[in-house]
Amino acid sequence: NQNARLALERMTTAIRNANAVNEADSTFGASPGRLSLEMPDAPQNPTIFDVSGTTPTLWISEGSGPPLPPQIPLTSPDVEVENLTFTLLNQATSEGVRIALTLRRRNPQGVSEFTVVQAYVSGAILR
Repeated sequence: NQNARLALERMTTAIRNANAVNEADSTFGASPGRLSLEMPDAPQNPTIFDVSGTTPTLWISEGSGPPLPPQIPLTSPDVEVENLTFTLLNQATSEGVRIALTLRRRNPQGVSEFTVVQAYVSGAILR
């Protein structure tokens, strides 16, 4: 729960602070999704959220470099991102993003008592 709370908080805060969604560099309606945001501050532009790694991890990268911006993990090695889907919400006067995130507790030994999968949904409107 703590991994999801922190990751969703970071993503929704970035969406609220963004100038626009970079639609051409984002993946909507599929998992793993990718969200690229145009930010008002040059060191944070663009801000990108995506999933990668052998243990699927949610990452954030800010800026365009050079050198390439570092990827910072938003989820711990104790969980795997099972689903990350972004949905672009366009209205005549506003733009927003819906986030669907499913995390699975890593359970290398396969003990059923330690298997936990939890889905979360959040969203934010760009200011």
